[in-house]
Amino acid sequence: MYRGASSPLVGSMFINAILFGVEENARKILNFKEIQKAKSSQLEHYKFYAMSGAIAGLAQSVFLSPIELIKIKMQISNVKYMTTYECARDLIAHQGLRATMRGFYLTVIREVPAVMTYFVSFEFLCNSMKNSRDQCSVFHLLTAGGAAGCLSWLITYPIDFVKTRYQIDNSYTSMLDCARKTLKTEGYRGFWRGLSPTLLR
Repeated sequence: MYRGASSPLVGSMFINAILFGVEENARKILNFKEIQKAKSSQLEHYKFYAMSGAIAGLAQSVFLSPIELIKIKMQISNVKYMTTYECARDLIAHQGLRATMRGFYLTVIREVPAVMTYFVSFEFLCNSMKNSRDQCSVFHLLTAGGAAGCLSWLITYPIDFVKTRYQIDNSYTSMLDCARKTLKTEGYRGFWRGLSPTLLR
């Protein structure tokens, strides 16, 4: 039941460190503080969060794609792997290092808009509750973070669904092939399977 649980947890902490670290540094490079001092419109602020979020989403995709691939493979009920290392070693030995990046482009297509949406909506919700994020209580921050996270998943979930299937099943010749076959056999509703537990998470 908990096969590989510790490694995805460590991986998640590592990915979050990259995400928030890159996003903050991207805002510094984009001179976000100067924009704040100039008292520009709120829309300009959101544009900067969208840009910094896009950069952070792209950066984390490089690390997130192989981590998610291994996690998915270890969650299959009939797999023989007991450790993350064993799974990664077997994958590279039989399919080469390139196989660890299967689904990378779909990860980028998912992460860039998702992270953009997360940071912009989080700031918007915080500003809607108070004048700034610094004035928000812990409850307000948790509420804004949870809502922003759900929104980011809602707009990208079908992409994640295709990415997961493509990463787990080598019979698909391409990402488009995976999407076409899913549409043919399950219809549009098939792309939303598993959304509820994802939003709960």
